[in-house]
Amino acid sequence: MIQRVFVRVVGFTGPERHALNTAFRLSQEPKSDREWSHEPWQPNSPAPPKLALIDATSPDASEALAEVERIGGIGIVWVGSISPAKAWASLQRPLNWPAVIAAMDEYFSSGNGLDVDLGGDTWPSVLESTGAHMFGVHDARRVLLAEPDAQDRMYLRTKLASYGITEIDEASNVTEAQQRLAPGHAGSIAYDIFIVDLALPGGDPWGVVAAAKNVKLKLVIGARLGMAGRVRARANGCMAMGKPLDPSRLNKLLSHLPSL
Repeated sequence: MIQRVFVRVVGFTGPERHALNTAFRLSQEPKSDREWSHEPWQPNSPAPPKLALIDATSPDASEALAEVERIGGIGIVWVGSISPAKAWASLQRPLNWPAVIAAMDEYFSSGNGLDVDLGGDTWPSVLESTGAHMFGVHDARRVLLAEPDAQDRMYLRTKLASYGITEIDEASNVTEAQQRLAPGHAGSIAYDIFIVDLALPGGDPWGVVAAAKNVKLKLVIGARLGMAGRVRARANGCMAMGKPLDPSRLNKLLSHLPSL
């Protein structure tokens, strides 16, 4: 059953509002693979807003942000530079409206105490539960990046390198990932970090996740994780992150690894 949620929208140009309203309507279609429908909040709406979409260029942005933070319990999707510390996601123009809806879905899917995505003050405990605390200060961290999209692999390699992680092996399908993880491969490499896209072709990506038993930190990413995917990730000792990847949340993950 699709759950109806209201979003407070602050700012944006006329054409952007039109595109956003279209994206909202599409989110309300009775499709079996959707968990949430989004509607713009109005003062006469039957429920309070659960999320605020704020345009940083709006004259009302600062006041709206202060009000949302004062009320509490409302997620923030920020559009523009200098993202506030409490923002769930930070996006830049030109806007990809499906990505905006995906960020909203990610916020609501992470609720009910299952904060396995990037967010909030629960990160230290999440890192503890997934084993990231086992990294030592002088560890030479090695990564297995299992991602079918070449551009996404390049983006993740660049992001990891910015945090001093350069020992990175790649896999573009399930078979390659299995070979990398197999005992005895390339001198029995032990990976510290395993990043796997759940769209990995050629087999069951979850099977590869299960095979990575000795990896200290596992991160699953996917465009349609949903609540079931997040629960499964947590059960397998993994962190989870939706796609398209949000740079600010990825930075937050990497900056919380004790050895970086």
